[in-house]
Amino acid sequence: MAHDVFISHSSKDKTVADTVCAVLEENGIRCWVAPRDIRPGADWGESIINALRESHVMVLIFSGYANESPQIKREVNRAVDRGIPIIPFRIENVLPTGSMEYSISTAHWLDAFTFPLEQYLDTLSNVVREMLDMTGTLSERKPAAQIPKAQAHPKQGDTERTEPIPIPRIVPRMVPRLVSRESIDSDGYRVIPHRNFGESLIRVVCFTPLVLLSTFFVFVCLRAIYLAFTGR
Repeated sequence: MAHDVFISHSSKDKTVADTVCAVLEENGIRCWVAPRDIRPGADWGESIINALRESHVMVLIFSGYANESPQIKREVNRAVDRGIPIIPFRIENVLPTGSMEYSISTAHWLDAFTFPLEQYLDTLSNVVREMLDMTGTLSERKPAAQIPKAQAHPKQGDTERTEPIPIPRIVPRMVPRLVSRESIDSDGYRVIPHRNFGESLIRVVCFTPLVLLSTFFVFVCLRAIYLAFTGR
């Protein structure tokens, strides 16, 4: 993926680097940052070289860790050799030493070592964008392709509908009693069936003989027990 900015940082400053990357990309500036943009299984050094080759600006997250990191020194030296502009984003009140001082001594620093860090990110974004605009290398973000929705073509003589056709909600009046006395419709509503007189009459006719027989059987059993105890 094409990118505009290479973010060089120590692994111990990853949180700051990720924040800087997020703000720049929110402003339409594509970034390359490790380890996010290194493919699994790819050679680390080769990935760094390829990313620098396609970059137009380097943002250096400069701190005491970065000043002592051999990896950061190699990335900065490679950027200098390729003529890539370097923007040191200094997050600690630390001065560069050794080869780092030689490489970035002429670059204009952006000091950001007082909190909160967010107050400096808009300035950094504007500086990077101005630098890319001057060189004419800002990559344009292309909007995601939208899939056109299928449109129904009305038949001749039909009028075009601008509102969805309402679908009637049909609720059954009767449900099988062997399953449940209540049912749930497709919309999740409870549906209570309506009883009618015929259904109630059938229930009375069916259950009345069973109740009478049960009562008579209980009466006979109790009478037999009574006679057995009294000896009558």
